[in-house]
Amino acid sequence: MIVRLSDGQEPQRMRIRQLLPGLDLGKYPPGPLNSITDVPGVMVHTQETFGPGGINTGVTSIIPRGDWATSACYAGIFRFNGAGELTGAHSLQDAGLLYSPIVLTGTYGVGAAYQGIHQYAAKAEGGEGPLKWLVLPVVGETLDAYLHNCASFAVKPEHIVHGLESVRGGEPVREGNVGGGVGMICHGLKGGTGSSSRRVLGSHTVAALVQANYGVLPDLRIAGVPVGQILAQDAAGHPVRQAMYEDVARAKAHKDGSIIVILATDAPLHPAQLQRVAKRATVGLARVGGQGHTQSGDIFLAFSTANRIPVNQSPTDPRPVTRSIEVLDDSPLNELFEATADVVEEAIYNALCMAETLVGYQGHTVEAMPLDRVRRIMRQYRRA
Repeated sequence: MIVRLSDGQEPQRMRIRQLLPGLDLGKYPPGPLNSITDVPGVMVHTQETFGPGGINTGVTSIIPRGDWATSACYAGIFRFNGAGELTGAHSLQDAGLLYSPIVLTGTYGVGAAYQGIHQYAAKAEGGEGPLKWLVLPVVGETLDAYLHNCASFAVKPEHIVHGLESVRGGEPVREGNVGGGVGMICHGLKGGTGSSSRRVLGSHTVAALVQANYGVLPDLRIAGVPVGQILAQDAAGHPVRQAMYEDVARAKAHKDGSIIVILATDAPLHPAQLQRVAKRATVGLARVGGQGHTQSGDIFLAFSTANRIPVNQSPTDPRPVTRSIEVLDDSPLNELFEATADVVEEAIYNALCMAETLVGYQGHTVEAMPLDRVRRIMRQYRRA
């Protein structure tokens, strides 16, 4: 159940740029939507599942392009800390190719998501029985056990099929308590789904979608300002809020954490370059206060839609085939690396700013980041 625990003066949720118009979020301009859907061809859908017994979960579905099954994208992955899961990672590392939808959900939904991608692919093929081509589903997870009754196994394969059939491009991704981010907690506050984009290298776009479920409150920083420490100090005078923060911190310390970052670009990059791009997500995460804790699964996937690599196609010529591709020289990559850090940082801020207070499983409550208070803090530091 989404509620407001404030005195009624808390403003409506808004993205970080609306909250803090003067905030320095890097020198590269955002795309028109400031979302991962600014990358041409990328389509996303978010859906939520709420129900009695503490069910608060969801699914985020991403399709890199319409003909994903026969036209792979180059891709690269990076594991900052490995206490998490991204299925299909072995193939991604080995071949550097992405030819699957991407689904993000809670930890206990991974099996259903994996099955759902196969069911969606079989339905799209229009036949019964096994697929005639290879799909290695890419499913990322973060654990939503504090706010969601994971033992309900509420995510079903049909949710995945529906999500993948409903993806859309050309519109911003919903943020906060949506999709796989429904039950997620970020720096002791309500986290979830966030996105951001940048225009780089003249005509290209790089963008991020995050499922943020990591960190502790005292580590939270916005543009270097120790916002989390100040909020923790504020709570010292409010026993109910302080008890809530402490309960969340205890739960997260045992098993609950992680962030999944999906990076998309239309810049022509090869797999080794994309792995380097994925590594730069760590910089954006660190700016907000991510430390890569031992219980956290911090896993980043980057893909490029620029080149189309044929897969799952029967060869018409038995002789070896050579293919020509275009890739960027390494010399301009610094711009892309810097923008990657910026979009990850802003996507996490957007997840925090757009998320709402949630009363979840067994009455566990996680408050949304108090936007008015954050605005005042940032003005004190002259960062707003």
